[in-house]
Amino acid sequence: MNTQDEIFKKIEGDMWFDRNKDKIGAEESLSSDLTIKLIELYNLKPKKCMELGCSNGWRLDEIYKRIKCECIGIEPSKKAVEDGRKKFKNIYFFNSTADSVPLDDESVDLVIINFVFHWIDRKTLLKTVYEIDRTLKNNGYLIIGDFYPDYPIKVKYHHLLDEDVFTFKQNYADIFISTSYYKMIAFLSGHHETHKLTTDANSNSRMMQVLLQKNINLTYQIKTL
Repeated sequence: MNTQDEIFKKIEGDMWFDRNKDKIGAEESLSSDLTIKLIELYNLKPKKCMELGCSNGWRLDEIYKRIKCECIGIEPSKKAVEDGRKKFKNIYFFNSTADSVPLDDESVDLVIINFVFHWIDRKTLLKTVYEIDRTLKNNGYLIIGDFYPDYPIKVKYHHLLDEDVFTFKQNYADIFISTSYYKMIAFLSGHHETHKLTTDANSNSRMMQVLLQKNINLTYQIKTL
């Protein structure tokens, strides 16, 4: 049985790109993109940035224009990678899934994973978390965008009703924070469909955009009983 990751790499990644290619990277997308807003607000200046699930690299291209950092895109859709390689010559693309990143340990200063976690197969979720942590430098930054429900929700993926594919909505920042090696720098919440910051989104449509910083040099307070 194929994992969801394999299904996205073989089939759905290309289908998703075909459905959305006329909208991604549009001026409206750039102006409302919360990932870019966080980079601007906190004046992040990474030397090397990696985005997992980068589509054709439109967001990385905008980051490159603003910061001139080295940009690396990991994307399961062959069509998206082919389109990106034609349009954006300053981005290094790898046709791969988030659980298998072909980069060295601690080689990037910023990792972006925007509305990808909820598609990842539960069998490879922790492997993906490991790959992010493995490739991110100490004191580097992680930006996560995804759904933010009141409690974890598993929903049948409506584009592939004949396959055992689901959307898993939960707070993925908690996984990193629970290690005590990541601290919260910023948290934004809004509506997934409109991409606007609001307090009115219901649990199923509420999204979050968070900025975390990795710091493995923690000092633990030792108490004696």
